[in-house]
Amino acid sequence: MKLKNKYIIALAIAGLIIMLLGSLRKITHQPNANGLLNVAYYIIIGAAVLFLLKVLLNKDKNHFLNK
Repeated sequence: MKLKNKYIIALAIAGLIIMLLGSLRKITHQPNANGLLNVAYYIIIGAAVLFLLKVLLNKDKNHFLNK
């Protein structure tokens, strides 16, 4: 299965949105804010790892961002 760039970007954006919600809950001292922040960090790290793997394993170096 080929993972397209738009899915990696969507995963990173989802992580950022969850991080924003976790931060807002942390500011207002609501419960489970730390859990949301941890989930967001794991999602963003996963997206970064997928992006790095895609860059390093791509054979056609010149056209990576055009795919």
